[in-house]
Amino acid sequence: MNSKEKDFLITISVIYSIVTIITLFLNYYLISLFGLNKDNFFLIVIPMVVFSLIVFLSFSKNILKPLLKSDENLQKQLKETIHELNIPVSTIKMNTQMLKKKIVLRLYEGFGSY
Repeated sequence: MNSKEKDFLITISVIYSIVTIITLFLNYYLISLFGLNKDNFFLIVIPMVVFSLIVFLSFSKNILKPLLKSDENLQKQLKETIHELNIPVSTIKMNTQMLKKKIVLRLYEGFGSY
């Protein structure tokens, strides 16, 4: 596991923990305010689940944006580097093919003179 994956997992874990604590606190507050029974169970729990999902996604987006941007920049730099390395490799490959053809032609001409 590389450091970027570790950072990602740690960040997600922290965000999840914070959102869970906030959700549990609000859930406790609403249950103590309205009481908990069959009639209001879904009225309290479903909005809390939706709220926690929205908070989790917004925190994740804001906190992980720099991590994802650095990964994107790294991928872009890698593509550019590979492209720059492929140009000389292609040139060398083409030159060796031309040299092989010249050597074969000279050998063929050399055998033809006897």
